[in-house]
Amino acid sequence: MNDKVTGCISIGATNTVNDVIKVLDEIPSRFYSLTDHFYQDGKLLGGDELKKLERRFMIEFSIQFSALFKEQGSYQKLEYEFEIPKRFMFADDCNISIRNTFEKLNTRFGREVDMLKYFTTEPDFLVHAGQSVMDEDGQKLIIEAKLNPNLNKSEIFKDIFHTFIYSNQYNFQCSIMLLIHINEKRWLKTFEEYLDQGYYQGELESSKKIFVIFKASPEGKATAYNLFELLSPPTCPKCHQKMVKRTARNGVNAGSIFWGCSSFPDCKDTKSLTAKEEQNENGFS
Repeated sequence: MNDKVTGCISIGATNTVNDVIKVLDEIPSRFYSLTDHFYQDGKLLGGDELKKLERRFMIEFSIQFSALFKEQGSYQKLEYEFEIPKRFMFADDCNISIRNTFEKLNTRFGREVDMLKYFTTEPDFLVHAGQSVMDEDGQKLIIEAKLNPNLNKSEIFKDIFHTFIYSNQYNFQCSIMLLIHINEKRWLKTFEEYLDQGYYQGELESSKKIFVIFKASPEGKATAYNLFELLSPPTCPKCHQKMVKRTARNGVNAGSIFWGCSSFPDCKDTKSLTAKEEQNENGFS
């Protein structure tokens, strides 16, 4: 787990994310495979074929994760489910912000994906105390997983939208977008676009319970982000106001991006981007 995914979130959520990463490392490499099953004449198959890969991977994930129920007390009195909807999920009394985003995404991407079908699709994996339980103690984990390296923007937007709903409308302690084979920089840039478009995010506090986990290969190290950190700009060390990203217009650093105090020109303090932030700003590799 990234060092920066600490401090602002609960120990329970941190432990759950670490459990997911541990299970990912236990899954045999054949379940990550694209080459053996999903290429034809050198081209990556799409649609239903890739759904089969995701389902195969998540079945093995479920089997591996089930071992934790015997090993750890935190999973006692809970049960895991694979591709099953919560009874109260996608209720008719959807709030106006969610409805507005649904309509905007349907207008923008409706020809690419059936929005209504996608919106009512079951989550890939969840850990809870049962269908009738709605309190936070009985709602431990929910996961949306993707294994398509060519994941299009519409699917990324919809998964982000789904996960914000899980965290805000339901009481899951930990909501995870699990991204296998997917380019980290590309996803993060698309996430920024989602935010810039003003789509549904819910309450900032709820983002402390949302995580994104990337794993590029069976041998690769998993990288985890907490969305609260991605949504929360740093605080100015001088006046303690929020900082915003700015672009240098003059001098040797012209064109470079940095953090500037939102109180400018009253406060002119600046801060360099972290190495990770700078890498993400540079776009695709």
